[in-house]
Amino acid sequence: IILGSDKTTVSVATGQNHYYPLYLSVGNVCNNVRHAHHNAVVLVSFLAIAKTTKKYANDARFRTFKKQLFHSSLSKILE
Repeated sequence: IILGSDKTTVSVATGQNHYYPLYLSVGNVCNNVRHAHHNAVVLVSFLAIAKTTKKYANDARFRTFKKQLFHSSLSKILE
């Protein structure tokens, strides 16, 4: 099983919101077939990503929180 995520910006009717979709694919599918339009990739969920101001972006506690949020989100999704 291969999981992948990438930031996606949605500007139509949302005002430049960023989403982080989590996709799943099986590992034994050839690369040329693994594209979403070939139905070899399925959307599993959207990941929760914490936002902050520039003031706290490099704060060690915020970075730790972001990592914990990411890992706990994945854990809950994959239960």
